[in-house]
Amino acid sequence: MHRLLNPIIRAIYRFFRISYRFRRLNFYCEQLWLRTSILQDGRLEPCNCAISQMDPKPPEPTILDTWKSGLFASTREYLLDRMANPGKIPNAESAYDCCASCPVAPNQRFDRVFIRDIIRDCVAFKSKVAPVMVLRKLINLMKLIREVNGRRSQITAYPMLANLDPANVCNLRCPECAVGTGEINQPQGMMEWGTYEKTLDEIGPYLFYLELFRYGDPLLHKDILKIIEVAEKKYGIITLISSNFSMPLDEEFLRGLIKSGLSRLIVAIDDVEQDLYVKYRRGGDANRVIDQLKTLIRLKKEMNSETPHIRWQTLIFNFNEDRKEEIEKFAWDLGVDDFGFMPAYLSPNNYDLKPKEKKTRGGKDNRKSQIIRAEVVSGEVRFGEPFRLEVEAVQNVFTEAIPPSPEDSGIRLGIKMADRDKKEMGDLGRILFEKEFKPAETIVFSKEFSFPDDSKVEDIAYLKIDFLLEGKFWFEQNMEIQSQPYFLEIEFKKESVGS
Repeated sequence: MHRLLNPIIRAIYRFFRISYRFRRLNFYCEQLWLRTSILQDGRLEPCNCAISQMDPKPPEPTILDTWKSGLFASTREYLLDRMANPGKIPNAESAYDCCASCPVAPNQRFDRVFIRDIIRDCVAFKSKVAPVMVLRKLINLMKLIREVNGRRSQITAYPMLANLDPANVCNLRCPECAVGTGEINQPQGMMEWGTYEKTLDEIGPYLFYLELFRYGDPLLHKDILKIIEVAEKKYGIITLISSNFSMPLDEEFLRGLIKSGLSRLIVAIDDVEQDLYVKYRRGGDANRVIDQLKTLIRLKKEMNSETPHIRWQTLIFNFNEDRKEEIEKFAWDLGVDDFGFMPAYLSPNNYDLKPKEKKTRGGKDNRKSQIIRAEVVSGEVRFGEPFRLEVEAVQNVFTEAIPPSPEDSGIRLGIKMADRDKKEMGDLGRILFEKEFKPAETIVFSKEFSFPDDSKVEDIAYLKIDFLLEGKFWFEQNMEIQSQPYFLEIEFKKESVGS
């Protein structure tokens, strides 16, 4: 069978390389057009790179039925319209909220080189293991490319990529992780074997690549080795796992990880010194990670295995940015196959970890501000007494007018309290737009505020001012807008005049 099919596969692949290309300007991102994201309970999300969870949908009756139509299709239609008409105000009435205000930088929404390499590697390595599956993948891929390039919102081909979460639990408490902070808004646990089997029975024959992680750490799943082996050997899929590698992993398990056929492994370790490592990987053990990584590398050599391809990945924070050379040298000396630094995504609550280089994942070098100036215009700021804040702002974000702000939704000015390090300390209040805010228009806003009774007044050093879409995002955090918030330094008088 292999001898008969492999020449056919090679011929189809050569034809594919010559005749089929994704036209990048015809779709918004790889997430909704090329990939599906499946939670531990089998429900589907439109995207696996969003900061927060969306409204997951059960496969009704199948994954393809859900993925090709309904809110998935209407979101594609909305995003295609936004591509044709840039600068419009996000409106999520017929689209997923997160997609309407996409937090991912435009240049990170499609990786042509990654797609090309995944297809090439799958054909090269999996044709020997599962030639029938590879043939089905290529035939489906040609159909997918035609539909994507045709700007279709209702896609009938199967996705070529998938992200699947075997376990949405973790052994660490990283401060930017919904699981680590306890903010995940879904039941936690392990994917049941029946759910996994049913999922791969439907989409496995068409997948070139499967990421086996999302909210939690996949190595905590008791059947993870079997999960990998079925994907790799039965369905001919290239698999990737990302793990903190900080749970106890004995030599027998690590041998099994190699035997499972796992193609790629990312080990997330941000420093080799324990006291620095735990500043972000809270509850972890850097020494255990390094020892287990040494064992895995040794076993790969003993078993004469080229896989898994091991990548050491370090997020950049202020505690390790001056140690990058030392960390990288340590990793290469250990014997990893690949190494990489990544800018960390940091929300304002964790700005105390921000590196001096001030780069965030997908961040712009030159952010523009909507706030021209801000000042307190009613004398001294005192606890327990109102003060008047005046803010001059320009509408330089959208090509259409911002409508007046409804009471509980829409765009408005937000004011937060911040400490001397500009770390947020909580909301102070909002200034609503009472009339349309037209493109390039400048308006001076004015409103009285007073500090909440429970504020730590001795720590307040700034008022942080920015536009926000209420309940959705602050403009600073939206990777498409990426505004520069305004920090107004205040001299806080703790005692009132009469005290």
